[in-house]
Parts: sequence; C-alpha cells; structure tokens
Amino acid sequence: MDNTLHTRALQGEENAFREIVDTHQVMVRSITRKFGLSLEDAEDIAQIVFLDVFKNLHTFRGSAKLSTWIYRITLTKCIDFTRKQKRRSKILQIKDFFSLSGNENEYKDTAQAPDKQFVANEQKNILYNALAKLPDSQRSALLLSKIEGLSQQEIADTLGTTIPAVESLLHRAKTTLRKTLQQNEFKD
Repeated sequence: MDNTLHTRALQGEENAFREIVDTHQVMVRSITRKFGLSLEDAEDIAQIVFLDVFKNLHTFRGSAKLSTWIYRITLTKCIDFTRKQKRRSKILQIKDFFSLSGNENEYKDTAQAPDKQFVANEQKNILYNALAKLPDSQRSALLLSKIEGLSQQEIADTLGTTIPAVESLLHRAKTTLRKTLQQNEFKD
C-alpha cells in the first residue's frame, strides 16, 4: 500500500500525499517524542520530516517500504536536532559561566510533587539522561527495537545497516545503559 501511495503522489494525485501524511504521522511523532524532544520540538520535527518527504519523494526507489524510508528521514532529523541542541547548550553554558549576572534559581523547578511522582520523575529523568548519552546509532537502534517494536531486519533497513550490526548496536546500548543506571544508583 505504501508504495502505491508513493506512485500516486508522484503522478500528481492530490490526495495521495495527504494519505501518506495521515498514514505515517503518528509513527513520526512517536519517534520524535521517544527521542526525548519536547512536544513543541517534536511537532516541528514532524513538519520538517513531511516537508522533506514531499520534496524528495521522487528519490524514493521503492526497494524498501515507504514507512522504512520515512523512519530513516525521521531518525536523521531527530539526530540532527539533538546535535544542534547539544551545541546550543554548550554555548549557553559557556555564556552562563562568563556572565556576571547568572541567576542560579532561574533553572530550579518550584513545583512540589508528591513523593511517588517525584521518584517516578527522577527515574524518568535518569533514564532519559542515560539514553541521551548513548551514541546516536545505539539510541536509534534501541528506540526502534524496544519502543517501536521493529524487528532486527526492519531496524537494519531503517538504519541502512546489517542485522549483525544491529545486534551489536543493541548489545552495546544495553550494556552502556546498564552501567550508567548502576552508577547512578550508587550516587544517591
């Protein structure tokens, strides 16, 4: 079905691209959110993804599923965005360091949560931070496997790699996450 939508869109059928968006928008937004992006950033990335799909639909060869191609575009856009955010964050840290009027309280959360919610939020933050520290390829493979439920073949197609490489990425991601989470456990 994906590839027929692609063909129809290339032939200029007006509703075909709308169907592509309708069919894949949940998946794209899901991936962007699972990358740890805010809702607003996830929406922006989703729009960029579909704009990219529209502009480059003629380059889709049909050797894989259209959904796999869109996955790949989404992952690339998420990785690019997180890299830019990391650079921006480093620049802000440098500016804050040299700033004479830095306000420490500016970044503190003033809302108090019940104990259970606080612990759950702390655990989520620890996990998100651990995921954020993974190399992009490992994080992508892990999210596609554990969150999206893709098979190793689908992950390999999406990432443009082999099944043994996916197995290796998943193993290294799990090992790194385990070590990071265990280290964090002993810091408290």
